Amino acid sequence: MKNLIQILTILLFTTSCSQVLKDTKTAEAYKNNLAKKSLSEIQSQIKSDTVFLNDLIKYTTFDLQLISHFSSSEKQKPNQSVPEFTLNNDLPKMDELFGKYCSKFSFEQSFDETYSKDKFRIFGNDRFDYQSSFPIDDSNLKEQKSNIQIAEKQFFYQGKPILENEIGLKRIDSISTDIELKIPVSFEKLTLNQNQKKLKYKNFELSVESIKENTAQIKVPIELYQEIIAFQAYNKEGKRMNSGSISSIPILEISSEIKNQLNLLKEIFSKILNETDEAKAKLLVKEISQKHFDAKNGMADFSDYIKELEKEKRKIEDFGDDISFYEEVAEKGRNVIAPESQLLVVDFTDDIKSLEIFVGTEFNVLKQQKTILYNPKSFYDRQNPNIIYDTFRSGDGLFFGFIDKNGNKLAEAKYEKFHQLGNDYFSLDEKLHYLNKEKGSLVHLPEYSGFWETVKPGYDILEKKSGENLLYGLVKNQKEIIIPFEYSLIKNYGQFLVANNKQYGKKVELFDENFKKIQKDEIQNLHLIDEFISTEIKFPQLFEVENPAHKKALMNSNMEFLTSFKYEFIDPFFEVNNYFIVGIRTQDGRNYLYGIINDKGEEVTLMKFCKIDENLESGKIKFCLNEKDTSMNFEDFLRTYKK
Repeated sequence: MKNLIQILTILLFTTSCSQVLKDTKTAEAYKNNLAKKSLSEIQSQIKSDTVFLNDLIKYTTFDLQLISHFSSSEKQKPNQSVPEFTLNNDLPKMDELFGKYCSKFSFEQSFDETYSKDKFRIFGNDRFDYQSSFPIDDSNLKEQKSNIQIAEKQFFYQGKPILENEIGLKRIDSISTDIELKIPVSFEKLTLNQNQKKLKYKNFELSVESIKENTAQIKVPIELYQEIIAFQAYNKEGKRMNSGSISSIPILEISSEIKNQLNLLKEIFSKILNETDEAKAKLLVKEISQKHFDAKNGMADFSDYIKELEKEKRKIEDFGDDISFYEEVAEKGRNVIAPESQLLVVDFTDDIKSLEIFVGTEFNVLKQQKTILYNPKSFYDRQNPNIIYDTFRSGDGLFFGFIDKNGNKLAEAKYEKFHQLGNDYFSLDEKLHYLNKEKGSLVHLPEYSGFWETVKPGYDILEKKSGENLLYGLVKNQKEIIIPFEYSLIKNYGQFLVANNKQYGKKVELFDENFKKIQKDEIQNLHLIDEFISTEIKFPQLFEVENPAHKKALMNSNMEFLTSFKYEFIDPFFEVNNYFIVGIRTQDGRNYLYGIINDKGEEVTLMKFCKIDENLESGKIKFCLNEKDTSMNFEDFLRTYKK
């Protein structure tokens, strides 16, 4: 970081002789003022204004960066060198993986009242957060994942296009995008020694801020930063090391465009001062543009802020890693500042003797065009969600409030910290609160400790503490208890509710959609057929039901039994959603005989297998028949052993 106090001191003692350039906001007004003057008067004014302009130009050397860094790499001597960096590009495979990755994209929306400002803030959040549910385990693409870029083309809500400047706090449900992955196919290697301060590469200059112990800090132009693909280093023993962690911190600088416009204006001033012909001087005056004045105005305002800041010397001296101060400076200088360079902080496992930077020189670009859908949190009412929005108050931080799907405010942003539990329920200071839309505020519900689920509008499953236990009940409009707080859990399955008694082995109680008890004496317990497995496959809503004799049956969501109570278990396949593995006891009761039923409860194979594996591999089923293990294509298995 440059010595900010020194810069400030220079500025404070430099004064302007002229108020015309400083106080005039438009180029047109300034030119009209000069047009009325003689050559000598014009040059006298320009001479005075050049003093002020020079002050601003001196100040364009300003920069500011965060200087603290905490290494995430534990220091240890490497036993041997790692291989030199190479590219591993199986492009057809990467293209295949990239397509699958893009097909699983979804997004969540950040509702930010000050988004237009946040868009400039150095550490501001993006409005849309993209995530893919496709797991990248293949090393071909895993290393390239961070290079995936998403360009937003069009925004939609319920099929209607919305312009970006119309979004505001409105909910978006789909975004048309271009997705790109830039894959390096060739590179060059740059080497930096420990005591080296500068390195020229093409039209770029890299500056070494420090190479200290196992951490290197390098200032890199933003254009070059985007082409860097890897780092390696050598320790004092000559062993090559891979980077342990890399962080990138934008450096606040006066933008090159602002510098350029101020210098162009100075060139015009210089030509006028050297001109002897009044007519030609006035032609030069006409070359002054509003772009010059926009740059001048922005720099003048930023200079005023810095002069005020100089009165708070301790704030500057203690800056260090104070992100709030860093962002305050960025906000005040938003019209003139641009992150044109990055400070790269690279950690290794051992002290650095020399550093190698690998820069991509040729890239292959993979592209996908996708409409990405909104992935709301599970507690949203999808039709009428209560949505959290935030607003940033300079010096105070973030505050949160509530809006509906159309961006209408339900509660002003006045809350600092809370956690959303459901569409209407929030934890504030570890206490349960309800969003009262009429009052526009959160209301404490002292009689309840937590929220579980909304069954239908106005009817919620809530928690209540009883000693060290949590009990569940159903409450109407936060007041009237519909199902008493007597259960260790209540689950909603759409057509009915299942209430588990806190005593293990106690018969579950069933309630219909109107919360009346259902008499099903044959049902001791039940659970969704896919309740205990993690898979992206969508299963039909079917239940494994247990009777008092601990025998199992298959039941649908209408509480109709699809099988009799004859099975010891009913297990789903991990990769197939319409067939299930069932088992019955052998006559001696020591083992199981396995078979398969379909989603209608029909036995599609004989009950004669000594084992059937739930996990298919490449479409093949593993099974045991007559004490012999074998495997077979699943479709062939069903045809071969059909009942």
